[in-house]
Amino acid sequence: MSNYNYPKLFLFCIGGTGSRVLKALTFLAASGVDIKASKIIPIIIDPDSANGDVTRTIEILNKYRDIRLEMGFDKNQFFQTEFQTLSSLDAAADDGSLKTTAQGFRFGIDGTKEGRFREFLAYDQIQGGNKALLSALFTEENLNAELKVGFKGNPHMGSIVLNRFSESDDFKFFASRFNENDRIFIVSSIFGGTGAAGFPLLVKNLRSPRVGLKNQERIKNASIGAITVKPYFSVKSDTDSKVNAGTFISKTKAALEYYHKNLSGNHSLNALYYIGDTETLDYNYNEGEQDQKNYAHLVEFISALSIVDFMDTKDEKLATTNGSAQIPVYKEYGLNGDVKDVHFNHLGRKTIERVFQPMTQYTYTNYYIQNNLSGFPNNQPWTKGFDNSFLSGEFFSQDLRQFNQRFLEWMQEMAKNERGFAPFNFEVGSEFLHTLIQGVQQKKKRRGIFKKEDWDLNDFNGYLNSAAEEVGEQPDIKRFMSLFYQATEAIFNDRIQK
Repeated sequence: MSNYNYPKLFLFCIGGTGSRVLKALTFLAASGVDIKASKIIPIIIDPDSANGDVTRTIEILNKYRDIRLEMGFDKNQFFQTEFQTLSSLDAAADDGSLKTTAQGFRFGIDGTKEGRFREFLAYDQIQGGNKALLSALFTEENLNAELKVGFKGNPHMGSIVLNRFSESDDFKFFASRFNENDRIFIVSSIFGGTGAAGFPLLVKNLRSPRVGLKNQERIKNASIGAITVKPYFSVKSDTDSKVNAGTFISKTKAALEYYHKNLSGNHSLNALYYIGDTETLDYNYNEGEQDQKNYAHLVEFISALSIVDFMDTKDEKLATTNGSAQIPVYKEYGLNGDVKDVHFNHLGRKTIERVFQPMTQYTYTNYYIQNNLSGFPNNQPWTKGFDNSFLSGEFFSQDLRQFNQRFLEWMQEMAKNERGFAPFNFEVGSEFLHTLIQGVQQKKKRRGIFKKEDWDLNDFNGYLNSAAEEVGEQPDIKRFMSLFYQATEAIFNDRIQK
């Protein structure tokens, strides 16, 4: 499957929620979910430079790219979508005058690396009525807040800082790389500080770009989608906490009213997705930086699927004239039943069509690699040509295994939430592989004189041996990934009740 005829996607991920949704999208892409983008350019906007959720996401993205660089795709759809940094994009005409300070997938925000909010405002140098106005708008706690850990649920602070974004070299560099038919998607939460502040400001600057910005007409009339994430977790009460979970709902209501007037009301967006969950897990408060690591969540998984849905939407339904969406759409997501333990059969029909097979194939591949491949079995034809040096090499031991471990942790974290997403049972033994998928009956196949649902590691090796005949001779890495893709595809088609 070739993605070259698809548009590029510039994916703005604002705040911690933005990074967690990006992580979910990365794992979906690794599974082979068709995102219909020639390449995705993630742009992470978060003043908390050491945010644990952000650093985990960037680590996973870098592993994804390392793996993809070594692979081929003629008989394999794992890792099919390309993720690229903004700085690595070529421009049709670039005189070299435009530079970006973005480091990898992160955009810098001027004035937030060090110092307090009062210094950003130059508060102590302001005199008279202007200073009195600032004192009325911001508390002493606001003014003394360290910007390097974000805005801590204070969008009125975030809006001041993030308003500089459109003037930054990074934003100008983004504009210079934006081509005809490229698309934009924005991920943010509505109940915090960074996302709630950054989302409307970013849309405003995209739909009303400043005069002289390169490709300003292309950007103004681009297809723009967004998901705004309503509360789906909470924070435990803490006397030291600067985040009050009790205000999440009131902040959400206020933000929704503002969005109605200034985003959806004026047709700024071609597609706006809403999601949230009332079944919330309480997290301990932390000040940010490396300690901010929330469990992965079903809401983030479904939020990532809104990006897939947006990219699957035809161009004519995303028409924009003079910065105004002609046919704006608004979407929410509902499960098939109010259940605490969500399996595939609780998801919508379209979702199942998009993710059931690729996620199942990748999970079976992951299971075999993590549990049954400490060394190549000598008695299996599919291992012919490989030796154990492949398993100790950088690709397998440092890239693929580590990425697979992060995938497993992601799935396990989603299962731990108050409303858990647990479509797979990773605790099954290799003699009961037919029970790996929860809530899905497997087809009965003949074993001996009886038809049975059960199958095991020997059957898996049989599928790999059959795949080896089709894959043929290829370089080791390409052959290895193709073998597992072809084998798990056959397993899914032969044994899984759709």
